[in-house]
Amino acid sequence: GGGFVVGVEVVEAKDMPRLDALSYASFFCCVSLIEASPSVPPARYQNVEHTSRALGDADPELEAIEHGPEHGSLHLAPLALTRASEAGPNPTWNQNLRLFDAHPPLAPTQTGGERRVPLTGQPLRLLVSLHAKSSPGGGGGLGATG
Repeated sequence: GGGFVVGVEVVEAKDMPRLDALSYASFFCCVSLIEASPSVPPARYQNVEHTSRALGDADPELEAIEHGPEHGSLHLAPLALTRASEAGPNPTWNQNLRLFDAHPPLAPTQTGGERRVPLTGQPLRLLVSLHAKSSPGGGGGLGATG
């Protein structure tokens, strides 16, 4: 790594929907950093999601960057995961996640290359998504990049 570390404190979420009339899900959060690039328009980040196949798996290295169809979603493997919360409407984690690297910049014609880049103090985008643990495949993610 480049000697830099980014700490992300994941505290809580509020007013999560019920699974059904009687029960709530258990939730977890996925966190990633993406190296920002001046050549990538801000709107490009609106279609970035954490890949569902790696959700709930403690080893994000299993999943490479995937590209959907043009103008479709770009899927990234999460670089860090919280533990699952207790089931309920207001999940709480109070967890500090440490990230030591980032996904490479999003390029329109990205093909392979390095899957992670060291943190060197460069501009970054943060991707955080919230997922219900009980849903198969980790679907139903809610998230945004900023």
